[in-house]
Amino acid sequence: MEFQILFFFTFTPYFLNETFDMEEELTRNKAEYVIIFINEFAQKFNLTSVQAYRYLSQFKAIDFLISQYNIAHTQGFNTMVSDMAAFCRRQGGAIV
Repeated sequence: MEFQILFFFTFTPYFLNETFDMEEELTRNKAEYVIIFINEFAQKFNLTSVQAYRYLSQFKAIDFLISQYNIAHTQGFNTMVSDMAAFCRRQGGAIV
């Protein structure tokens, strides 16, 4: 009995926590996704993370990723990096 009570309190689901905010969780997930995406983009195109961030920001790819997060996060990073490179080229970017 003691173990069961300890287990319940240790692993209480989020929905039982009154301070949990679904919107906050979604914002955190989007931020984590964008950070990982920037690093993947930088790695593929041999850029620093700062260069990748500036490039993606300049051509509105980060805004697009955030607005389309619900779909984008279900795709693989390789696919999304290629798609966002194409998106940036259509916006005037030069990375091939």
